[in-house]
Amino acid sequence: MIQDFLSPQDRSPDLEAMSRVRRWVSELIPVPPAATVLVKEVRCHEEGCPPVETIIALLAADQPAIRWTVHAPVAEVTKEGLASALGQGESLPPSQLG
Repeated sequence: MIQDFLSPQDRSPDLEAMSRVRRWVSELIPVPPAATVLVKEVRCHEEGCPPVETIIALLAADQPAIRWTVHAPVAEVTKEGLASALGQGESLPPSQLG
């Protein structure tokens, strides 16, 4: 899947929505205290792919990174949709995140 991060010209990030999604991740799954939860919107150019997706990644020391995808812009992510996505995480080495 070909993706790129949205440039500032395309759309300003919805920081409130990103914070809300990070908070929900912490409420829905155990997040180690020193872990980082990343939330990014990405654009997808492949046929059949939604134009904008939200990627969530959990990065914790000495553990494989885990990445989830929600097929909607971050402002449209619901707690229920996020809970569904969190049940389908993909463990990745850090070099494959992004």
